Amino acid sequence: MIMLRWACAALCGGALFGAEVTPGPEPAEVYVKSFDEVYVAAAIRKPDKAGPLPAILFIHGGVGGSGFGGMKAFTRQPVPEHFFQRGYVVMSTDYRRYHFGEDEIQDILAAYRKLESYPFVDKSRIAVIGGSHGGYLAMMLATRIKLHAAVSCAGLTDIEGMFFDYAQEFRKTIKDFDDWRQRLVARAATRDEVPATPWGKITPGAKGDMPVPGTPPYQLEFELAWRFGDHREMYRDISPKDNAGKITSPLLYLVGGEDKLKFAGKAAEYSEHAGMPHGFYFGTSGQPQQYHDALKVMTAFVERHLKTAGK
Repeated sequence: MIMLRWACAALCGGALFGAEVTPGPEPAEVYVKSFDEVYVAAAIRKPDKAGPLPAILFIHGGVGGSGFGGMKAFTRQPVPEHFFQRGYVVMSTDYRRYHFGEDEIQDILAAYRKLESYPFVDKSRIAVIGGSHGGYLAMMLATRIKLHAAVSCAGLTDIEGMFFDYAQEFRKTIKDFDDWRQRLVARAATRDEVPATPWGKITPGAKGDMPVPGTPPYQLEFELAWRFGDHREMYRDISPKDNAGKITSPLLYLVGGEDKLKFAGKAAEYSEHAGMPHGFYFGTSGQPQQYHDALKVMTAFVERHLKTAGK
């Protein structure tokens, strides 16, 4: 409950029902109400054209909690700007911070439904594009609903394989972790003050590759270890690899050759770009040729499935 209240305050500036700016060429703030009445920040830009228009929901990478400023800036990044100039409504959405799994997937679904609700958006021509963690969320959204087109740029695919063993090591190397977890759960009944977390209490025998306390990787591992424990099936439930059979939407998986990520879903098209690191797909310094090649592949895929080429 505390985390949910924090999310509302941090993402909405304390205002639960802020008035939205009329969509136009300039990024406008959007309040997205998720399944549990938590609000997440989003932003939208509408071309100066008569609708209904095709639209794209963009999902950023990293972790959630960027707020309105980050979402408005994201709509002006090279790839969203590219599609905006081609006549697409572009919307970027945030999601809750460090809550890997179903809740953040529902945040993205709520943002998709919000985009659908605008009268100037053609509901039959909406694509979803995400990068890194956003690419993961794009794939997971495709396991929940039928999308017209989805693009996952280097999205995480095997959550069990990437995190399960590491989370178990994490639990063993943090002093008092399980005791802290039990006291936190007990607090719901006693209403006592939340006990301090055991962040940073690394035992002398801890592995050298453990994430640094206070960093996003550390907090993410902490969150997964706390919620999922040693239940492998819970990691599989939120893994695109283990849910690939549920994806019937057209899906493009685009990745740099240095990323070492793969996805073999039956509905997926695959585009690998040699020598490119993680993140190149949304634009890098100097815009290398591989970026332009990737953007061309992405554009052709979206326009083929949304039937917008030449319009």
